[in-house]
Amino acid sequence: MPSKSLYHEEIKHCQTSLPDMTKINITIPAYNEEQILEANVLRLFNFCQKRLLDHDQWQIIITDNASTDHTATIAQKLSQAHPQIIYFPLPKKGKGLAVKQAWQKFPADWYIFMDADLSTDLAALPALINELKSRQFDLVMGSRYLPNSQIKRIWIRILISKIYNLLIRILFNCPVKDMANGFKGANQNIITNVLPSVQNNEWFFDSELVLLTHLNGYQIKEIPVVWQEAQRPTRLNIWQTSREYLKELLKLKFRKR
Repeated sequence: MPSKSLYHEEIKHCQTSLPDMTKINITIPAYNEEQILEANVLRLFNFCQKRLLDHDQWQIIITDNASTDHTATIAQKLSQAHPQIIYFPLPKKGKGLAVKQAWQKFPADWYIFMDADLSTDLAALPALINELKSRQFDLVMGSRYLPNSQIKRIWIRILISKIYNLLIRILFNCPVKDMANGFKGANQNIITNVLPSVQNNEWFFDSELVLLTHLNGYQIKEIPVVWQEAQRPTRLNIWQTSREYLKELLKLKFRKR
């Protein structure tokens, strides 16, 4: 496995070749993220200022989907302090809903979302943008299971994730190695022709977006990432979530598209 420093050098090399002016929508879905939101959004903001090209236009959309803590107050403060940060409140919960609404509300050339915990190292962001701007791929996504990826996660979650991806390969003949990683980017083809067909507004949104992209013949690219599980209590029940994902997969398998 390559060292993290070598990985960062590879990503840095990719960044230097980013061409042309563009507009980038970076969406962060946020539900009750008061403990981490300010630090992580500022971390992303500072990264974009330093590592994206000067002529790249970008916005960070904090999509607050019905938080009951101080997420709204924090997001509003960030938005008031920095013009590139937008606070976008929604009245309903759901990660998928948050991403869909923000992507549709704020037009761009390229659309990205990442989880608020920033489990995926931001060094992968320029590489993801570079792949989108090459115009060879419609959906670009971080993968924890490529040869050059680095992952820190408990073994049971890795096992369940790999079984899930194998099941998807069997059901849909889809070669993607990491469906559920919350670090993805899309072009206008996906926003116009795929996103409206995505029905799930919760955690399965990631998988449904990828599968509909695959089933409609659009091009997908996975890139290696450095990924570390967030050091905080999870909101997901592994077994309940697994059952829900299986149910959604079967619904999608037999759904008319």
